[in-house]
Amino acid sequence: MHPPSISEGRFEYDNQGFKYLGHPRATPAEIRSALLLKPPRPIKPRIAKSNKRKYPRHWWEAQIRLYGLKCSKPTVDGMKELLTREVDQLTVSPQLQQMEARMAKEYEPLAIKWTDREKQEEIERAAQREQSNREYEEWKKTHPDRPLSFLEYSNPPSVEPSPEPSPKTDDRIIREIEKLHEKLLETGAGIDIGGTWRIDCPKISSWYGTGRNAMCHNTDITWIIHSPQPSKSYVWVQISEVIVEGIARIEWPEATNWKGKTRAYVWRGRDTGTGEIQFQDNINCGTIVFTSSHECSGTFACEFGGPYPFVGRKVSRGFPAQTNSVEESKKEFHGYNERRWNSECSSRWGGGRGYYDSEEDMEENEEDEDEEEPPKVMIEGPRKPERVSMEARGIAAGMNKIEEGRRKPKRPEGLVFLMR
Repeated sequence: MHPPSISEGRFEYDNQGFKYLGHPRATPAEIRSALLLKPPRPIKPRIAKSNKRKYPRHWWEAQIRLYGLKCSKPTVDGMKELLTREVDQLTVSPQLQQMEARMAKEYEPLAIKWTDREKQEEIERAAQREQSNREYEEWKKTHPDRPLSFLEYSNPPSVEPSPEPSPKTDDRIIREIEKLHEKLLETGAGIDIGGTWRIDCPKISSWYGTGRNAMCHNTDITWIIHSPQPSKSYVWVQISEVIVEGIARIEWPEATNWKGKTRAYVWRGRDTGTGEIQFQDNINCGTIVFTSSHECSGTFACEFGGPYPFVGRKVSRGFPAQTNSVEESKKEFHGYNERRWNSECSSRWGGGRGYYDSEEDMEENEEDEDEEEPPKVMIEGPRKPERVSMEARGIAAGMNKIEEGRRKPKRPEGLVFLMR
């Protein structure tokens, strides 16, 4: 990579020197060659077409501007005609010489500063790669079997021919994930698992077919994982799994000791086809193991089937623009429940009340956060007798009256008995 350029209007200065519209100043010999002044023989159509591709209009305009010439006809033929007349005595105007010197003086300290910073970042990236390799070697010592590489996992070798071929992830998706993952490692993957992940789950990504036979063009599986929060028991994830989408909740009992540990998770969301809610935690679940801050493997299950194995790679430390916050993810997760499912089914098919209040979900006693207080043990005391109406007790209406906001008995003139 090269230091960024500085610009002034359409003029710019970078490590290749003074430019206009991205083109440097050509020498008079190069301009003479572009004008095909030598040899003086007719130009064949093939050569003229090649010359037009090599020197487009903005190249000719750049030479006019970089030498400070004034062209009355700003067409390609007009600029060629002017350069043909001036090619033997081409000189840079004093104003352009001053501008070039000023921009070069301004660019030099910026380039030095950028180069020093790039060297320091390269040292940090090398240290991070070395640390990742060390962590991988330590992890490999505790696992006797060699873990499959990304390509080996996605395209397992067939040992025995089977009548039904095993699902396979599209090669385009695999290459795209590998490219994004390598680009992330060049800049640093970060110290935790937070970021955008791409998942390779052949069974899910090939659900609607692969390649040209795919009924769904978008077969990308994405997990947006929020960074673990201190003193919290869960990590929240926004998932998009081709056939379903929603929010996953990963168990996170320890904030530091997480590498190589199997973590269980549940997810809730919707079917991307019909929009029907999936809320059953005993079905929509799986496990995940983070071998580093940028690699993972696990299983995924939903109401359509599973568990299906997968591997994941982090491709970015940032999040897309429309990503939910942690609080929004928690609220959305708890909103996928049986009460809401019944309400939507009633609204869709009829035959019952379709009312649903999302605020009731937030008032439930959820036991998934450490900050919530443990349930208090209520000691049942003597119960108050239920209130019974006067008619039920056999007292005539009008026997009581309200005085000063309190109910006081009124002394009757005589006993009144109700005849049943």
